[in-house]
Amino acid sequence: ALDEQRQARVLKWSLAHGVDRGAWLADDGALNATRQGRGRSYDACGEVHEDASALAAALIADAIEADPSVCPDAPEASAPTHLLMLLYANLKRGLGWHRDDGPADGATLAPVVSVSLGATCDFKLKHGQRDEEVVVALESGDAILFGGPARHVMHAVTNLRGAPPPRLAAMARGRLPGDPESWRLNLTYRHAPELRGREADDRFHILGGATR
Repeated sequence: ALDEQRQARVLKWSLAHGVDRGAWLADDGALNATRQGRGRSYDACGEVHEDASALAAALIADAIEADPSVCPDAPEASAPTHLLMLLYANLKRGLGWHRDDGPADGATLAPVVSVSLGATCDFKLKHGQRDEEVVVALESGDAILFGGPARHVMHAVTNLRGAPPPRLAAMARGRLPGDPESWRLNLTYRHAPELRGREADDRFHILGGATR
């Protein structure tokens, strides 16, 4: 998990990319996925912030130490190249069951790294449709990683609740469209070097994929 100081640093550069540079916004200044109550961006890590890749690399290193199977290839060959950012401004809308196996999700078993900021959610996982689900409560600063044998695990985001930590809430206050009282920001890293240069296609969902 990220401590409060690291969470604040990540939120600072996330807001700079999503709000100040408009990556989560439509032309009218509203969130660009209004129907879902979300703001959404998909960009090469280096286009988001110079520290974006380092955050994912540190989390992958921690995971490998705990379980080497999460990263079948050498870490340097599995380094995340792209970052999907989802801002949930409507806590009534989660994300249904899906696998990260679409064209925008990467073609290898390199780990997906997911970082949560803001409100708490229930993150559900299962391998098959009929399998018993596992539910993990993700609080602000928590990270979850799935790679190797679990790379294509089914997962869903439900039961968004609570408020961001006070420091994060103060940083976002007045900056998000509609100024929601509560919100959740998810940063999901993927290794997809074959998509370098095609990031703009994803803004219009041309690439397709289950995470939409």
